[in-house]
Amino acid sequence: MKTILLSLCIVLYSINSIACEKTLTLGLGAEWKPYYFEEQGKHTGADIQFIQNILATANICLVYVKIPTSKRAVVELEKGNIDFLYGASYSSARDKFARFSTPYRSENVRIFWIKNKYKHLTNGTLSDLVGAGLLGVSNRGSYLGSHLKDEIETNSSIYLVTTIKQRMKMLENGRVDFAIEEEVAGLNYLRQHSLKNIELHPFVVFQNEVSLMFSRKTVPKQTVDKINLIIKQNKI
Repeated sequence: MKTILLSLCIVLYSINSIACEKTLTLGLGAEWKPYYFEEQGKHTGADIQFIQNILATANICLVYVKIPTSKRAVVELEKGNIDFLYGASYSSARDKFARFSTPYRSENVRIFWIKNKYKHLTNGTLSDLVGAGLLGVSNRGSYLGSHLKDEIETNSSIYLVTTIKQRMKMLENGRVDFAIEEEVAGLNYLRQHSLKNIELHPFVVFQNEVSLMFSRKTVPKQTVDKINLIIKQNKI
């Protein structure tokens, strides 16, 4: 088993005590309901359960590796310290060090903001909001398309923060004017915390299909091909 930094917590998931053909390590960042979270000490969520089922069918065991941020997780994958990540967006830059599975679900990245506060910007784009002096927050390490990469990563008006809880708290407490979130995860957070004063802005930041992203250093193409055949039969 590969050695990860001592600060990373590794938890072994054994699939029905079957002798596995191999074991893959999955990097996990902050909880991201409904896709990934911990419940009664176990890793779960829509994406995690999907991965467990796919790998069980492929007779592959799964090891979880906790990593502080999504950005750090991609670095560890590139180094070959972990085998794969979930919910990953394809890019030509990532393709140099990663193999991508068949997409298994789609996602919409949207803007969440305070209701009725900036009505004059209802039909605006992300650039319009920033140009009007609004402050935003986005996930550290998320890929939102090449056309927005520089705008989000280098713009001093958009903070990069690790967890959805931190981002939504910043919005709720007025430290920022909007948050850039995956739509389902954002709406799930609002519902769970009964936040009635935050709503979706009409502008769609990024639409995409997401995949499992495997390290080219540790996961051969044959393994990804095998997983792809199973994904095609079980796509979310």
